[in-house]
Amino acid sequence: MWGGIGPDMDPLGPDGSDGFAFVVHNAAAGASALGLGAGGLGYMYIENSLAVEFDTHMNQPWYSDPNGNHIAVQSRGLQGNLPHHRCSGGRYTNAPGAYTDLPGVPCTTDAALAMVADGLPFLNDGALHLARIIYQDQRLRLHLDGRQIIDLTVDLRSLLSLHQGQGAYLGFTAGARGGYQYTDISNVDLEVVPEPSTWLLGAAGIAAGLLHRLKARA
Repeated sequence: MWGGIGPDMDPLGPDGSDGFAFVVHNAAAGASALGLGAGGLGYMYIENSLAVEFDTHMNQPWYSDPNGNHIAVQSRGLQGNLPHHRCSGGRYTNAPGAYTDLPGVPCTTDAALAMVADGLPFLNDGALHLARIIYQDQRLRLHLDGRQIIDLTVDLRSLLSLHQGQGAYLGFTAGARGGYQYTDISNVDLEVVPEPSTWLLGAAGIAAGLLHRLKARA
């Protein structure tokens, strides 16, 4: 059976399971840091991190996902990161009476620093998509297939605790549960801008194809 089940039914059509993320972190576990899988996309609970998630499964109402085809920048500063987008009633859930995997995690602000859910190409179309992430002068910009979709003002040196004030780990995480999806990172180019004011990452170009998304649950 294609698509979600029950509250996970995606209005955009068949969704994948569950997506991937580009993560910047300086967690205590270093290069071994790994978060919760499934809807956590592998970065959930990694502390001292920022994640750019390419989410291809609609987790609703629990994560407040708008659909199964969105991109978001997520961070809780030094606290464990979360894919939950909306703080509602002091909890990271859009349905206070529903199940939540964060029963003891209060909130006052959204974990989503930026999110785009409309006008994106369908990430599960089996095609190759080119993402370019640029962090410079306290601005994080994301271009997808040649079009800028996110322009976020964020100072990573004050948001996170970085190694010697500017160093961090960069990498990819992913997750799946109740389904599966091939995510091929076909090429990664990293350009480091030397000026201290631009921190560590000047530009990262990420080519990613989400292929053969299939839902295993029936």
